[in-house]
Amino acid sequence: MITDAELTILNLVAEGARYGHDVQDIIEKRGLREWVTIGYSSVHYLLNKLEEQHLLISELRSEGRTPARKLYRITEAGLGILQTAIADRLRQPRPFGTGFELALANLNVLKPAQVYRILTQHRADLQQRLLLIEQSLQRQQKQGAVPEHIQAL
Repeated sequence: MITDAELTILNLVAEGARYGHDVQDIIEKRGLREWVTIGYSSVHYLLNKLEEQHLLISELRSEGRTPARKLYRITEAGLGILQTAIADRLRQPRPFGTGFELALANLNVLKPAQVYRILTQHRADLQQRLLLIEQSLQRQQKQGAVPEHIQAL
């Protein structure tokens, strides 16, 4: 499983080839650091790590007199990992701040039919979870075993 920071970087490169500095700029412009823990200094580290894992590839490019810089592109393997990571985060009900919101922000990587199927299953899982909680509460209430502060929840 990839981290939220890795997912974010993979998605930004999946949108189009990017230099490391461009990735930094987009993270800032979109305010991604407000809800994804991704340090400024870790962007280049993560780009290199994802390249070592063959999820990204890079080529050195030089424009004019500027030093050569790496231009990153996502690989087929990287796109597959990205799609799987987003689908996994959407599929399972989770507490706030554990990847679901990040997956929603990156829906563009998945096909609409895939998103619909996954979110429909997510809703069904939440409904099943709620039903189990309600049944458990009813059983406990019949036994008189539910403190008031639990009933209030």
